Amino acid sequence: MVKKLFNLHEITGNSATRAHLVRQLEGGTTLTSRIRASTDFARGRLLIALPEGVELTQLSDFESGGWFRYVSGAGQETLARVLKWFLADREHGVLLQDTQAHVTDGWLQGYEYRHHIVTYNEEIYWRLTDSGTSEDEVLGVIASASVYPSSAFLYVSDLERRTELDDHDLQKVIDTLAGIAVGAFDEDSFLLWWAYQALPPLKFE
Repeated sequence: MVKKLFNLHEITGNSATRAHLVRQLEGGTTLTSRIRASTDFARGRLLIALPEGVELTQLSDFESGGWFRYVSGAGQETLARVLKWFLADREHGVLLQDTQAHVTDGWLQGYEYRHHIVTYNEEIYWRLTDSGTSEDEVLGVIASASVYPSSAFLYVSDLERRTELDDHDLQKVIDTLAGIAVGAFDEDSFLLWWAYQALPPLKFE
C-alpha cells in the first residue's frame, strides 16, 4: 500500500473540471450515457485528488498526466479509501463500468474478483456493496474495471444482489446517485462529483 495518499481539494467553481467530467462520461456504457443525459452536474460539488504540495493554480488541464508520477498508484489507493468510506453504510453501493471486457473472456473465468461482476445485457459492471470488503480488494476491483474512460458510480440503493441488472436497477442507481469518480491526469488521479452538499472531510495521511 502507498503510505502517502492524495488529498481532496474543492474545485467546484472551475468550469474546466465540469467539462472534463462530462467528456469522461462520453462513449461509456448504457448506465453512463443515461446518467450523463439525466444528471444536472451543476447541482453537485467537484473535488480533485492531488498529492501534497501541488497547488490548484499549477493545473493547466485535467487530461495530461505524468507530472506527479513520483507517487504512482496513490490515485487509485486514494479512490479505494473513498469508496471504502462510502461503503460503510450497508445501503450504499458502487458500480464501475467496463467498456472492454466481455463475460466470455477467458481471463475472467478464474479471476479472483469475478464475484464482483454484474451484467446488463452484454455489458459488464464491477459492483461493490459489502462494508466488510477489505481496502485491498476494493483496490483490486478498481484495477479490474476499464480505463479510458473509467467511471465509478456511487449510489444509495439495494439492487437485491442480483448478478443480472435490468432497466429498473439502472434507474434505481440514477435516482439515488450520490457521486461519480472519473479518471484525471492520464488516470494518475481522479475527479469526484458529489451530489450531496454536506461532505465529511476526506483528507488522508
